[in-house]
Amino acid sequence: MGIDRREFLAGVVGAGALAARARTAAASDAGWVTLATWPHGLAGVKRAAELLAAGKPALEAVEKGTNVVEDDPQVESVGRGGLPNRDGEVELDASIMRGSDLMVGAVAGLKRIRNPVSVARRVLEETNHVLLVGEGALAFARGKGFVEEDLLTDRSRAAWEKWKARPAEGRGTPTRS
Repeated sequence: MGIDRREFLAGVVGAGALAARARTAAASDAGWVTLATWPHGLAGVKRAAELLAAGKPALEAVEKGTNVVEDDPQVESVGRGGLPNRDGEVELDASIMRGSDLMVGAVAGLKRIRNPVSVARRVLEETNHVLLVGEGALAFARGKGFVEEDLLTDRSRAAWEKWKARPAEGRGTPTRS
């Protein structure tokens, strides 16, 4: 008798979670487990675990842990130092969910704001919206006191310049290779 598809998927997901935990997780004294899917998320995972161990709410731990990664200019996928779009602007997306009621706040295409997850949390807690996009997300962030800044670093700008110099048919997406 074979294993059914649901049992198989549950086993794969469980094994994946254990593998990820072994590489990039930290558990707090309160019994929480925090995970990151990429090695560059480890610093954020550690910060979230510290906050959980100190008795802070999970939503705060998620936000502040994510901020650590967003603030790291060496990480090219989020925040300051992120790789830009074809026009040389870093556009960021973020979402955050409150576990108690499964409500979500999110932003997409947000420019010039370093910590989009913090803006997403404000969307969750202070609006009746789920998602704000582009100029609307930026206007909301400005209204909440978030400071605009150039998110390109010398490194991400150089990757974009190198990408722009390649023939259009071979460009793909900017990378730091």
